Amino acid sequence: MSTQMERSREKLSRCRTEREVNAAQREVEELRKLYRDREVEVDKLSSLIDQARNESDTTVKERDGIAAELGSTEGDVTTKLTELERDANSKRKVRVGLAEKVTPVLYRRYETIRKKKGSSIAHVTDGTCSACHMRIPPMMFQKMMRGDDFDQCPSCARIIYYRPPTAGSAESQSGLP
Repeated sequence: MSTQMERSREKLSRCRTEREVNAAQREVEELRKLYRDREVEVDKLSSLIDQARNESDTTVKERDGIAAELGSTEGDVTTKLTELERDANSKRKVRVGLAEKVTPVLYRRYETIRKKKGSSIAHVTDGTCSACHMRIPPMMFQKMMRGDDFDQCPSCARIIYYRPPTAGSAESQSGLP
């Protein structure tokens, strides 16, 4: 652009007629406008670059702060995770020992229901299944109260067992304080 300006100025100095002078002056003036416009664009771009650098610096500082925070809690999380894994392994061993004591037919039924519904065991208190809140047949309830065998709820098909009412629930049902 500066070379074009020099050429236009040389052309202006070589002009012989007024018409050529006016044309050369217009050309020089247009080049000056373009030059000013480019300077304004450069200023805008440099301010945007500065703004982007500042934002980048603040983002890097935030990232470093978060990374430091994560680094400080990483040890706590890993120790908690190892403790939980240890507890889970010990509970799995206990579960395997208890599963061996249950009859194979009942265990297979338990696993089938657990895979379908998530929880496969529910207790019965006062003739009502705790999982589906449906009343079970009275004969089945009497049989369960004797503790003869485990049964399945006719409504939700979970394995049910009898649990006697606790003192707090018996008082709230009878209406006594």
